[in-house]
Amino acid sequence: MLGNREWAPRRPMLLWGLTLVLLGFALPIHAQDDEEAAMSEETASSEETAPSEETAASEETANEAQHYVDQIRFHGNDELGSGDLRDHMLTQAPPWYRFWARLPFFEDEIHEDMKRLVALYRQHGYYEATAEVTLLYSNEGPGVTIDIDIDEGQAVRLGSFRITLPSGGAPDEHELIDARKWRRLMRRLPLRENRVFRLGDHQASREAIRIWMSERGFPSARLLGSAEVDLPQHRASVEWTLVFGPRVRLGDVQIAGLEDVEEYIVQREIRLDPGEWYSPRAMARTRRRIQNLGLFRWTIVEALPPEDESRLGKQQDVVVKEDPGQEIAEVEASDPAPTKAEPTRPSISQDEETVWPVSVRVAERPPRRIRLGGGWGTDTSFRAELSWHHRNFFGGARHMDVGIRYSGLGAALRPTFMEPYLFGTRTRLLVSPGVVYENQDAYTARRILVDVQLQRDLIEHVVISGGYRFNRDDIFSVLNSPGEDELPEGVSITTGPNLRLSRSTLDNRLNARSGTLIELEAESSISAFASDEDFVRYTLDTRGFLEVAKTVLALRALLGTIQNHGNTEEEDIPLVERFYSGGSNSMRGFAYRSLSPEDANGDSVGGSSVIEGSFEWRIPVWGPIGIVGFLDAAQVDPDPWMFRVDDLRYAAGTGLRYTTPAGPLRVDFAWRLNPDDKRGKFRISASLGHTF
Repeated sequence: MLGNREWAPRRPMLLWGLTLVLLGFALPIHAQDDEEAAMSEETASSEETAPSEETAASEETANEAQHYVDQIRFHGNDELGSGDLRDHMLTQAPPWYRFWARLPFFEDEIHEDMKRLVALYRQHGYYEATAEVTLLYSNEGPGVTIDIDIDEGQAVRLGSFRITLPSGGAPDEHELIDARKWRRLMRRLPLRENRVFRLGDHQASREAIRIWMSERGFPSARLLGSAEVDLPQHRASVEWTLVFGPRVRLGDVQIAGLEDVEEYIVQREIRLDPGEWYSPRAMARTRRRIQNLGLFRWTIVEALPPEDESRLGKQQDVVVKEDPGQEIAEVEASDPAPTKAEPTRPSISQDEETVWPVSVRVAERPPRRIRLGGGWGTDTSFRAELSWHHRNFFGGARHMDVGIRYSGLGAALRPTFMEPYLFGTRTRLLVSPGVVYENQDAYTARRILVDVQLQRDLIEHVVISGGYRFNRDDIFSVLNSPGEDELPEGVSITTGPNLRLSRSTLDNRLNARSGTLIELEAESSISAFASDEDFVRYTLDTRGFLEVAKTVLALRALLGTIQNHGNTEEEDIPLVERFYSGGSNSMRGFAYRSLSPEDANGDSVGGSSVIEGSFEWRIPVWGPIGIVGFLDAAQVDPDPWMFRVDDLRYAAGTGLRYTTPAGPLRVDFAWRLNPDDKRGKFRISASLGHTF
């Protein structure tokens, strides 16, 4: 399969230049002065007769056998897993899925790895940990087995944790601090008394307090002081002094980087008013709104402090006392290195206020895009796509997209127009007419579609949309079976209002690794709006993603039903409106749309209720290559509101993934766990993009 690729013209001068460079490397040089030739011969003769000591040493080194790592084994590690330890070593053994690989072994490198492991344990609160290595050379080949013995020692625990103000009082006693919220923040900090003292928890607690203070208008707030580790007592103490710094109000907003996009488009998305208190969350919200316009490659929104307020001294974070009177300063690796020696910032009055101007910087994308793509999949066989997109159609951040698609299932022409501002900045208008030709097993259809939607942002992550649809479906080539109810065919009109509620916290819609998605939709067909049939089609689609140790756990559940009304019977529901299951994007144990009620000819005719569920464990293997394990379940019933869990069909399997710019290329191998007599037990499917 091939993914979509954006097309751009090549520069002929670049091609000519590359050609000349390649020719320059390929052509040998035949001309040589007599003097240079004589010198070359003399040099060659002397090298042949009298090899240097360096050359001899190199030949001796080359004759030595190169050793390779067979395996790495850890002993005595209880607090840190073997995988975490391996991740911090340069010396690596080939993983099980690359059993043929030969990774070189260097003895000096393994000793440096021991120092890295000791440093890793110190970061996790084990300051007396040691790591010793034993090398076992194979008698049958150049392999080396590496045994690493870990002595973790006793953990250092946090004995006392105290935060005060420069005046000596507690922060929750200050008039600008909400005492209840401050105590709630302290309960959520990873630093806790009697817990193992980890440098990561120390840094995370500092950062959490800094962010908390920034949200209340104190971006210059600092925690002065350090943590002290007493190794003989295995105790640590943390004493910080919280310096508020000036309270900051936002100033005027300055926009930079615009070329063809009008400035008012960006201004409409800014949710920052001059005079309001500094808030990183509000600036992040403004950045997302501007970036979601689709007009810019990147967007930066930040408040600019005066030069004297932005230059801060570096604080000593952790002091380790190994012997009485001896101190060793230890600075966390996550801290940036100072660029110059600067004095520590003096304490600033808690009541002082200042104003920071806001800078909005953007980089525009090209306004137009042409995309040409093609590929092959088990559901659609061959497919091709051509689309044209304008990101600023006649100005105003309006979007216009025209797409043409062709596959083994039919063809479609569908333009889409979006007006981003209608009745305010939170409401969008989408108009999408289209012409579709469908070629399914049970029928063929020519469809004319018109969809008009209003979308409105209710709150963060929640969108509600409502609109009206008009479908004219000409269904023909229906294979009716003798003795059965005839399937609906001919021209039918389906029209009526629809409503959708969506909540999404996905980090990436196409390749999610965390977050959830919930979509509830109701589409109606009402005779009062000139529709031929009366029914309402309900669907609930939920998805969840959780990242666990570099892998992703993915879940999906779908419920759908069609409720007929008035004189409309269940068999009158148009074939194009019914539910089907099966295929590479739903139930991988069945062919495309093959899991549904069937007629006497064995063709799927769809149902009035559907239930689907999928679980995937996505595991990266090497570079762009990954594997998945999955379990699918589905059932389609001819009656509405019939979700027969006992009749679910199950399929389990594994798949391969290869990441491309257009999405993961995937091949799945599915085994039906409860097969019927009609179908086999095994199926292979291939497509582009994640299953969900």
